[in-house]
Amino acid sequence: AYYRLCYGMLPLHASSLCAVTYHFFYNAPELNSLVTLQAALTCVGNTTLLLAAYHIYNTEISGEASTASAADAEEVEEADEDGDNVGGLFFPSEVEVASFLRDRDAAVESALGFGLKAFAVCLSSALAVKYGSLLIPLPFHPSEAWAAAIIVAPTIVLGLDILRQDKLLAK
Repeated sequence: AYYRLCYGMLPLHASSLCAVTYHFFYNAPELNSLVTLQAALTCVGNTTLLLAAYHIYNTEISGEASTASAADAEEVEEADEDGDNVGGLFFPSEVEVASFLRDRDAAVESALGFGLKAFAVCLSSALAVKYGSLLIPLPFHPSEAWAAAIIVAPTIVLGLDILRQDKLLAK
């Protein structure tokens, strides 16, 4: 049921691409239709998300999504026999807790290191956008065909990827 949520977000993705494309062409008056298209896609996207959420709600209520509940109940009973589960609560062993804490500490990056990396990425991205656009003539010559390609191509690729992921999960 949750894959419908991904499909429901596709119009919102295209809507955001409309805004980015409009700004990429420096808000060219020739592409004012992108603003209207963005508004329409936002409305459609909000509606499709509403429908997807409603479908998930109905699926949960009707019990279709709880096919794993029997397997979960068996795991709880097995855990009760092992003494790891008391009253439905799972208590990990000391070894599991120590292992979790060690792995967590190894994965945590220092705040300063993260801040420096984030700053470097932001600065390089800003410079690439600001001065890189001067290297190509595309932003200075607005074209509805290029705008459509910038919006439609990534949306189709994302839609196909969602379809592929959905088929992989169905197997």
